[in-house]
Amino acid sequence: MNILIDENLSFFLSWFKQLGIIQLMHGRKIIKSKLKDIDILIIKSTTTINKQLLNNTKIKFIGSVTSGIDHVDLMWLKKKQIHFHFSPGCNSIAVAEYVLSCLLHLSIRDKFLLIKKTVGIIGVGNIGKCLSKKLNALGIKTLLYDPFVKKIFDYNTWTPLDTLIQNADILTLHVPLTTHGLYPTKHLINEKILLKLPDNCILINTSRGAVVDNLALLNIMRLGKPIKVVLDVWENEPKICLDLLSRVDIGTPHIAGHSIEGKIRGVITIFNKLCKFLGKKIQLKSLNSILDFFYKSDINRISLSGKCSQSKIYLLTLLTNNILYDDNQLKNYIHKKNNFDNLRSSYRNRREWSSINVKVDNAYFSQILKKIGFNAIYNKK
Repeated sequence: MNILIDENLSFFLSWFKQLGIIQLMHGRKIIKSKLKDIDILIIKSTTTINKQLLNNTKIKFIGSVTSGIDHVDLMWLKKKQIHFHFSPGCNSIAVAEYVLSCLLHLSIRDKFLLIKKTVGIIGVGNIGKCLSKKLNALGIKTLLYDPFVKKIFDYNTWTPLDTLIQNADILTLHVPLTTHGLYPTKHLINEKILLKLPDNCILINTSRGAVVDNLALLNIMRLGKPIKVVLDVWENEPKICLDLLSRVDIGTPHIAGHSIEGKIRGVITIFNKLCKFLGKKIQLKSLNSILDFFYKSDINRISLSGKCSQSKIYLLTLLTNNILYDDNQLKNYIHKKNNFDNLRSSYRNRREWSSINVKVDNAYFSQILKKIGFNAIYNKK
């Protein structure tokens, strides 16, 4: 059994070697001529799966270590009876932590309190739901819009899109990229929507680049509309618009969901699906066991004293999410050849907040930290 795997998943080779002969290749370099003897593909979102790539190949199983599937022609795979699996929700915690880290960074930089802001979340799947819970734990009001989720939460009501757009101080996008159906999301945030956003609104996109019309966004920024922008995803990746990059408040190379935990969750899902497809009974260890063996956290001697504050939480997030560093890396080195992809593939081993053990002497602060994902330990004075 010949298995071709995206080289950015090379750390997990020992798992897949139990199932066949392995080849590694960069996701964007996977082309039809390279698939002559391949039976199984394990990919990420940089590889487009369609008829042009796979027609007249031997491939019968494709696993995508991603939470999205806009790079896959599902109808064609179904027609050809090619098994396909992906990893929904594997990076939801990582993306939610990225968004909250960006908001904390901007709140410190621009001297505002997040608790006084209203956050509009478009798309309430795994990521949107996770983010909303973290924001609500901090006392931040959220407005939720998702036409596919009739009853979003018991404590939140569905908000019409126009109402959300006009009343959100912060707008964050967590939708798949779709071009058909009742609610297509390509260029969902277009010039008309952008002009409706309140002045000084913070726009965050960590979903897919084309959910926001990048040219329209660039044009309104050129015209001087007061807006703050955080983009982790871009149209035409990896050849992104440099003018737009120079204008955004935070720009990163599609790494919002790149945590170690998220990657392992995704690979475990695909590995288990492949084992089932092949009729193999191989039992992987739990996520925590794998983390303890390979990535045992050394962030375990943090102590905080006193009441809960925005600045203290921000300092904790810097232990794993140095947003300013990621922004500087992209803006300073994007002119180098293939740098967008290189920054993604060489991205640091980022841990999720659950890896941070922090002792606090305030019971309420301890509860808040736990609710947003930290491993907080209450030590009474």
